[in-house]
Amino acid sequence: MARAVHAHWIAFARAGRPDPAGEPARPQYHAGSDRLMSFTDRGPVPEPDPWRRRLDRAERTSERAGH
Repeated sequence: MARAVHAHWIAFARAGRPDPAGEPARPQYHAGSDRLMSFTDRGPVPEPDPWRRRLDRAERTSERAGH
């Protein structure tokens, strides 16, 4: 996993896109789809954010509290 993360960081530093050759392309962020790159024991996998509902709820709670 460390090698995959490293390859993505190096590709980003070199070209401004975290898409190293031979690895899945990192999904472009869109608020509606909220997809991200998960680094798993199967390698990098683009997938929906598993924390989205919880984080959205926390954000709404914070906004209501005036923070």
